[in-house]
Amino acid sequence: MSAKKYFLIPVLLFSIASRAQNDPKSLLVLKPSLNVGNIAIKRDGGDPSSADNRVGYGIGLQFMQFLGERVFFTLGGDLNSRGYKGTRVVYLDAPVSMNVMLGKHKIFGLGGGAYAGMALSGKYKGTGGWTNFKFGETATDNRSRTDYGYLVNLIYQSPGLFFATLTLMSGLKDITPADKQQDLYWMKLRTSQLSIVIPLNTILGK
Repeated sequence: MSAKKYFLIPVLLFSIASRAQNDPKSLLVLKPSLNVGNIAIKRDGGDPSSADNRVGYGIGLQFMQFLGERVFFTLGGDLNSRGYKGTRVVYLDAPVSMNVMLGKHKIFGLGGGAYAGMALSGKYKGTGGWTNFKFGETATDNRSRTDYGYLVNLIYQSPGLFFATLTLMSGLKDITPADKQQDLYWMKLRTSQLSIVIPLNTILGK
């Protein structure tokens, strides 16, 4: 997916903002988040290993479309710090999910979906200090620029449409550059994200 397509996501979300604010079945929200990143690495056919976790942050816009009292759909565009010990990478992510609230009082819910991401910048720490990543698919690059995978949402809703969501993002793409990929070796990103949503009409006082 090209960079232009990623940057169209905020434009799309803003274009539906006025409709979302006037329609109680849809909302445009600000989504700040706290991220805990990791990576799964498989070498020579052995069991996957992982690095130490790293805490990051995120901010995004999310469109929520309610399909009844329990079910809602989300589409978002986020800037996320997603890395692990010794790395710092900022991604532009586009998550999409379908969710359902459970029980009589609809306080807790579950959801699932997918995401696609594009690395905007990043660096890693070596013996000589911090070095910028080279993103691409050639043998001279450090990492593929794109990432995609599936996500699972665990949701809490309080009165007043306050949502807190724990999202588990699991990468399906090998982020090793294509020219370096091997049959018995791969690297895939893992991220746990805790986010809240703030309706824009609350921020704007409408």
